[in-house]
Order: sequence, then structure tokens, then C-alpha cells
Amino acid sequence: NYGPRSGGRGFSHYDAVKQVIRSINHGVGGVVTHHEIYPKNGHWNRTSKQINPDGSVREFTSTIKFLDNNRTIQIDIHLTKNGEKVSSQSNVWRRIK
Repeated sequence: NYGPRSGGRGFSHYDAVKQVIRSINHGVGGVVTHHEIYPKNGHWNRTSKQINPDGSVREFTSTIKFLDNNRTIQIDIHLTKNGEKVSSQSNVWRRIK
């Protein structure tokens, strides 16, 4: 959805009823992704539902960790199917000066 050759637009807000951050992102390729972000066990968790232009759906769970005095963000992402992990990846972002 986002990367060096793509882009999109997003909107986020706080849902006071469910006590989560909701986010919806529209990618230039027609992919729409809905996220719910909430604190759990000292980190941020994210559930995502990605809807592709052909109507197919992919679901993800993620853990977002702030490490190294908040100089590093590690996002562990798991593609799920029927609640089971199908594949995983970790993205690590580091602040450099």
C-alpha cells in the first residue's frame, strides 16, 4: 500500500467508546486498510483489515514496540487467516543523526 513507488491518504481518530485509535488508509492502487490500535502489555497492538480492489481481504495483527529510549520502533506484523498466523515480518525503524 505504501512504499517507494506508491502513496496514499489516511485519516485517524480516537474512538472513545472502544478506547482505540481507528485509522483508515486509501492507497493509490485502490487498496483500503482499516486499523485499530490500542495499548497492551506495555506496547501498542494493531489489528488491520486490508481490502483489495478485487474485493479480496487480508487481515494482519501487529505489535509496535518503542525501544532504545524511543530511538527505535520495531513493528512485528503477522498475516493471519482464520485467526492463525500465516506469515510474519519485522520492520525496524531507527533514528539516526
